[in-house]
Amino acid sequence: MAKENTKVISGYMQKSWRATPAIKSNRGEVTKVLVNSADYSSYVNYGHRIVNKSGETIGWVKGQFMLERAVHKVDKVLLQEFRKEIERVNKKHDK
Repeated sequence: MAKENTKVISGYMQKSWRATPAIKSNRGEVTKVLVNSADYSSYVNYGHRIVNKSGETIGWVKGQFMLERAVHKVDKVLLQEFRKEIERVNKKHDK
């Protein structure tokens, strides 16, 4: 989902998204890490200042927050899937 949230100029940053395999902890928690290997991706995601040749800050570029939007979207989908599963189990056991 982060790829869909990434605006495309050259396509390099969009192609640089990678996810690690999901890992389940002993407590049952599942973790998955999403990474962008483009060296400038953090500046695009979080925003950055604009400096002139003297090193003075003359402005700010707002972040695109692609990663945060992707996490929010995944959270919503997981919640929907969880609710569907609860309904399925309840129907199966006549609740």
